[in-house]
Amino acid sequence: MIIKISADPISLMIVFLTLIFVDVLICRKHRKEIRKRNEAITKYNRIDLVTIRELIHENSDTISGLIKKINALYSSVAENIGLQDASQLKKNRKDLKKLEEEVHELKTEIYYFVRSLDGTSAETIKFYISVLDYIHHMVQSIGYIVKNSYVHVKSKQRNLRFNQIRDLRKIDDQLQILFSEIEKSLGGGSLEGIHSIIEEKTTLLEQISGLIGKQIDQSRSAQSNPKNNRLYFKLLLQTKDLITATMNLLCLLDEFHHSYKTVKTG
Repeated sequence: MIIKISADPISLMIVFLTLIFVDVLICRKHRKEIRKRNEAITKYNRIDLVTIRELIHENSDTISGLIKKINALYSSVAENIGLQDASQLKKNRKDLKKLEEEVHELKTEIYYFVRSLDGTSAETIKFYISVLDYIHHMVQSIGYIVKNSYVHVKSKQRNLRFNQIRDLRKIDDQLQILFSEIEKSLGGGSLEGIHSIIEEKTTLLEQISGLIGKQIDQSRSAQSNPKNNRLYFKLLLQTKDLITATMNLLCLLDEFHHSYKTVKTG
C-alpha cells in the first residue's frame, strides 16, 4: 500500500481515521477466522492436507530464512536511519535487491511446481501461490522502508527526532521477538504456536496506530519538520503493511494447521 502523505494536520487526521477503519476490518477478519476454527470447517480434503503438509516441510526452512532476512533488514534500517548512515543504508539496498531476486526466483518456479503436481487439487496450488504472494508483499513493504530511508539520508535531510527514532527502535525490538517466534514455529514445519503469534501481532498493530495518532498531534507544532514527518509516517505505514502481510501469511498457515489436526484426530 502506497500512501502520499501531506504534512498538514487535516490530511494527517484523515490518514489516522483511515488506519482506524483498517484496524476494524482486521479485527473483523480475525473474529471470522476464529469462528471458522471453532466450527472446524476445512476446505481441504485429505489428499490436499497430506500434500500441503509435505510442501510445508520441504519449504519451511526457505520461508523461515526469508523472514529472518526481512527481520535483519528492518533492524539494520532502524539503526542506520537514526545514525544518518548513508553508506550502511546503501548496503541495505543491496541486501534488499538480493532478497527481491530470491523471492522473484521462487515465484518464477510456480509453473514448474504446478506441472510437478499431476492430479493434485487446485486448493494445494492456491495455497502455495498464496504463501508466495504474502511473502512478496512483506518484501515489498520492507523495500519501501529501505528505499525511503536511503533517499532521505542521501539527500541530507534533517534527522528524525529523538522520540521518533526511539519509537522505531521499540517497534524493532518487538518485531525481532515476533519474527524469531515465527522462525521457531516454522522449524521443521511444525506450525505450533502460530495462533498465539497472530494475537500478539494484533496488539502490535494497535500500538503502531497509537504512534501515528500521537504523531498527528505533534505535527501541529510550529517546530515540526514536514519532511521528517512524511518520512516517519511512511515508515510507520509500511511497518503496518509489513505486519499485516505477515499476519495474512500466519492466518493461512494457522487455518491449514487447524484443518490438518481436525482431520487427523477426527
